[in-house]
Amino acid sequence: MTRNRTLLYIALGAILVLGLVAIEVIRQTDQHRWTTGSEVARSQFEDCLDAMMKLYFGDAVTHCAEAVKADPDFAVAKLFYARLISHRNPKEAKRLFKQVRGTDLRRLTPRERFLIEYHLARHSQDQNLASQILSDYLSVHPDDPFALNERCAELWKEQEMKDAEECYRRVLKIDPNWVEAQNRLGYAAMAQGRFKEAEELFDTYRYVAPDQANPHDSLGELLTLIGRYDEAQRELASALSTRADFCASYEHWTQLDLLRQRFDDAERRLTEMRRQNDCAKAAESLACSVAVWRAAANGDWNQAWSAAEQGCLDRKIGDVFVIGFQAALKLGKSGDAEKVLERVRALEADPKLPLTARDTWAAVRNHLEGLEELQDGRNRDAVLSFEKADQKLRYWSTAGLGTFKLFNRLSLAEALTRAGRGTQAAAIRKEIAAVNPKIGRSGPARTELP
Repeated sequence: MTRNRTLLYIALGAILVLGLVAIEVIRQTDQHRWTTGSEVARSQFEDCLDAMMKLYFGDAVTHCAEAVKADPDFAVAKLFYARLISHRNPKEAKRLFKQVRGTDLRRLTPRERFLIEYHLARHSQDQNLASQILSDYLSVHPDDPFALNERCAELWKEQEMKDAEECYRRVLKIDPNWVEAQNRLGYAAMAQGRFKEAEELFDTYRYVAPDQANPHDSLGELLTLIGRYDEAQRELASALSTRADFCASYEHWTQLDLLRQRFDDAERRLTEMRRQNDCAKAAESLACSVAVWRAAANGDWNQAWSAAEQGCLDRKIGDVFVIGFQAALKLGKSGDAEKVLERVRALEADPKLPLTARDTWAAVRNHLEGLEELQDGRNRDAVLSFEKADQKLRYWSTAGLGTFKLFNRLSLAEALTRAGRGTQAAAIRKEIAAVNPKIGRSGPARTELP
């Protein structure tokens, strides 16, 4: 740690302490910001919110459930509990949402009324109404971090990065302990290729939240992207030593294993993941990625296609579609390759998916089209397809890590080479190496993995 960095941390520590003091004053003077007569319910709900901020969703479910148990009329706690269990227990969530709809909002605080009206509108998939409710509330309460965070989240969801950054900086100014904002500022910088700034932001996140797993996980993602694999592994290990059931870190560590072609390590990671109940479902999807990556790395395209076809394509995982498509092309299964492409087109057109997710699937489609054109010798068309994919992809998005952008750019460089545009291909490879030297040193064969 340099002296300047040490001074920076001392300054940040002072700011954080002042912020925590201010927050505690607010809490002491606003003990009744949640409408419940039960101190147990209030305390459990505060713990639920704290767990959500840390991304400890299992804990959040437990605390919100206890809050509702302690006070069955605690409407805002019931709302958050319903949101948390909407995927794992949709029937119970539906029952709770119905009860929240029947709440007499006049007895609640303005913040509670806002949260209930806003999230019920979103639950009904009426985004226009939700946005209007949010705007109306912010016009009267511009510094409420709960509402402002929802505004930031809307911008984030649509990947409006610059506006989201400005929004999250404002949240931190209002509440320096709102660490979700610190995390997302790091990802925003990362997405736009500002890697040094992203590292500094994640370093700050680690400093202000030293007892949490997610700061290590986020930094591990960044270090993976830029090719500092040993450091990335240490951060991901730190995340899991802090919180053994932090599922995201198992996923990110497995992805790191795949990049390093350490497939036995990846299998061991899956075994560890399955031991954590909340991570078991994600492990099964991740197992598909491990299977197709291993087969492709071994040049066993029959096995790669078999793994993709036998249930893995149904899991809608990007790298499985890419490797499965490559396998079908190499095996001469043009009809099967077209079916894979049709599935990707359907996901791209799915109105239930957020716009950013549909854009990512559009990039996958462009990439697959480029691979097919490259195999057919239509090199100029392939260049255009890979360029279209590149324009849609960031170095990080809500759909995942930006290594796909790097691999797509490798394919673009190969297409440029085959099209007789060697100077441009060399420039692209140089840009890839500047981000991740390990991927940048890869030859044409390395483009076989997404």
